[in-house]
Amino acid sequence: MVRVSLPTICVVPDVEGKYKKMRVLRVLGIGIAVAGFLCSILCILLSVAADINSIPFMSIPMVFIFVGMILFMLFNYKAMQYARVKTVVNTVKSRDKVLLMDIFSFESNALELAQAMIDTGNLSDYELVAGVLLAKKELHISEREAIAMHDERMRTSRALAPIMGIPPVTEGEEKTKLKQNFCTQCGAEVKDTDKFCPSCGTKLDK
Repeated sequence: MVRVSLPTICVVPDVEGKYKKMRVLRVLGIGIAVAGFLCSILCILLSVAADINSIPFMSIPMVFIFVGMILFMLFNYKAMQYARVKTVVNTVKSRDKVLLMDIFSFESNALELAQAMIDTGNLSDYELVAGVLLAKKELHISEREAIAMHDERMRTSRALAPIMGIPPVTEGEEKTKLKQNFCTQCGAEVKDTDKFCPSCGTKLDK
């Protein structure tokens, strides 16, 4: 299962289309830089043939090379970001339901990323359940079921961590993380500043 760390801002509508566009613009940047390089070579050859100083004519080709490389680096960076978002979207779409920890590990903005992918239409057929699970709307998975799946996955992870040489996340640490995101009683989303759940009134442990 893919695990990524992404800035939420790179989750945009039609990420597949944005990725293809960035790839085209990336090639355009390379093309401009190559054109500038070829022009510089041509200037040198012509100056040698005509026995004139080529330095005054080199400024324009150098600008092309510089601009082309800047465009390439910019569009390449954006293309890599969109590629990672696209990978997550395709991974989720290949399954009916998937835990956030299986995609984003324990990234602090995992909830924001998942919600952004829904809001932008990339995962319009999915819903965020109890802050821990992305599931197809037609499944109608309850918050209790989602939390149970998450807890089972955590138990499995803690059991496998010593074998894989990974420092395990303790149950206390994970419960603290979950309580900061949603109510463990009803699954409603809560804020760090909330002392009681706004939905069911349960006292929140901080």
